[in-house]
Amino acid sequence: MRPRSSIFPLALILFAVISVITLRSIDPTYGTNQLVFFLVSFVAYGVVSSLPFLWLKKLRWLVYFGVVGLLLITLVVGTATNGSVSWIRFGSYRLQPSEFLKPALLFLAGIEIAVNPLVSVKNMLRFLVLAGLPLGLVMLQPDLGTTLVTGAGLAAIYFFSAPRRQFTLSLTALGIVGILVSWLFLLQPYQKDRIRTFLNPQSDPLGSGYNARQAMIAVGSGEIWGKGFGNGLQTNLQFLPERHTDFLFATFGEETGFIGSSLLISLYAGIFFWIVRILTQLDSPEKSLVALGLAFTLFAQTTINIGMNIGVMPITGVPLPLFSLGGSSLLATATSLGILESLRRSSFPKSQRIGDPKSS
Repeated sequence: MRPRSSIFPLALILFAVISVITLRSIDPTYGTNQLVFFLVSFVAYGVVSSLPFLWLKKLRWLVYFGVVGLLLITLVVGTATNGSVSWIRFGSYRLQPSEFLKPALLFLAGIEIAVNPLVSVKNMLRFLVLAGLPLGLVMLQPDLGTTLVTGAGLAAIYFFSAPRRQFTLSLTALGIVGILVSWLFLLQPYQKDRIRTFLNPQSDPLGSGYNARQAMIAVGSGEIWGKGFGNGLQTNLQFLPERHTDFLFATFGEETGFIGSSLLISLYAGIFFWIVRILTQLDSPEKSLVALGLAFTLFAQTTINIGMNIGVMPITGVPLPLFSLGGSSLLATATSLGILESLRRSSFPKSQRIGDPKSS
């Protein structure tokens, strides 16, 4: 395998410092817990990134069905939080299995589509079952945010695999039906209210629109330089809901202002730039499709969270990767980055590939 890169480990360290400092300004306990989560995630990244691609490939079915099993257990014994039964409680800690669906499903989907291209009805049905089973379990929780970001990764894998046009038209029709069914039978009233409020922000500023309104006030009140860590009024007076998870970006924006927010976004931009670099170095369709799925999911999750904090996206309960408080989210994201690094390390540089004129 190729030598390790220090990009992702350095990014994990930088995010750990920023996240822990921000969370400690809200509550020291949050900062301590997040530090523990980062340490565990750093170990997970190191383990996954050290495994050759072929080893990960052999484990894909075991991991996939393991996550599906956890999703089934969640529906039976899970703990309800904010209207969604998404958590399994272990003492004072909680596990959110739907977070681990992202790397598990996207890795499996990338491999399966590369091996079984979507050029036959049999292969298409196989893909729909593999993706639809776990996503259906997530929607039953219901967890719209995880379904959306995972769906973004699956869509990237699907379109870049050059499927038949007839399948795309059929999937579009199926998607429309799925949206209608979700709206009528699966989405909770509070989720529908969030969508209505996004379309008309002033319709219920003290009810369903309260969270988005307070987040925008927090971000705007930070102005250029911010109010300093621990000095945010929206945060300290608890006007800002979920200020340690879904709206931690708004907390950070109030405390560090436009400058701090821009630097944080630049850090995400640096990660995605490196992921694009990795995509150009991969030496097989399997690796490329897996990497595309993981990249689009991370990008969608980051965009949706920051977007809902500044009022340009509906509130979906999606945490900000590597920043929001949460062990499950951190561990799943670190695993995704570990897979990307494993793909890079398992790919030969272009100059060393068989058939390349420079390699002879």
